[in-house]
Amino acid sequence: MNIIICGAGEVGFNIARLLSDEKNNITIIDHDEKRIEQVSSKLDVRTLIGYASHPNILKEAEADKSDMIIAVTQSDEINMISCQIAQALFSVPIKIARVRSEAYNMEEWRSLFDTGLFSIDALISPEQEVAKSFTRLVAIPGAKDLISFDDDLVRLIEINLGEDCPVINTPLNLSKFFII
Repeated sequence: MNIIICGAGEVGFNIARLLSDEKNNITIIDHDEKRIEQVSSKLDVRTLIGYASHPNILKEAEADKSDMIIAVTQSDEINMISCQIAQALFSVPIKIARVRSEAYNMEEWRSLFDTGLFSIDALISPEQEVAKSFTRLVAIPGAKDLISFDDDLVRLIEINLGEDCPVINTPLNLSKFFII
């Protein structure tokens, strides 16, 4: 896949590292020359210095040939505008934006992103994700980790079992749960 990542901070760097390890073609954009130098010295990705919300920078990043844009700069507004321009001018199929401000994440304004006014396929709010994760863990005493699927209808829960726990070494009969 051809993927543009807007923002070469810690989040952008780690996303670029993971996606480039999976043999995707990554272009990372940031206006901070120092951050771009750090990325290009450590990762095999294409880098551009500039603002990801500027159409000429997205054109130079070959947004018209991209499958996805992931906007994770420090600015919610740059992230949203980058996705909007990626859709309007370059028809990028998948657009993901980090939006941290509570002002945009309040329930009464969520329709901004649900009605198609903004061309963003997935919003990421780190603060909300941490709060949700904490709430889920607290609800299940003893859980070390919890991953939810299908709007929390299915949960994968990690717990520690003591050596005297009667279910240790009990084989699972998966045929009751899955068609094999």
